[in-house]
Amino acid sequence: MAGGAPLVGYIWYCGDDWCGCAEPRIALRHPRGFAGTTIWTGTFQTDHEYRLAQTELNQTAQAMRRRCHDLYERVEWPWDRKGSEG
Repeated sequence: MAGGAPLVGYIWYCGDDWCGCAEPRIALRHPRGFAGTTIWTGTFQTDHEYRLAQTELNQTAQAMRRRCHDLYERVEWPWDRKGSEG
């Protein structure tokens, strides 16, 4: 990819129904397709606050698009993958 390594924006979720932890993240895209080294983390949320994590990732994307459009374009955002995750 021109301009640098590909990146992926996503919401990490612990998968535990009891605590429901979630955290917005931007990571380097691993060559095998999954998220690799995390380069940005948002606020760690507990108590099933997935929507707060999603809102923070959306706000970060909007700020990146305004201030650093080239970097924004390198990130594969969740809304870019809509329909491919089931």
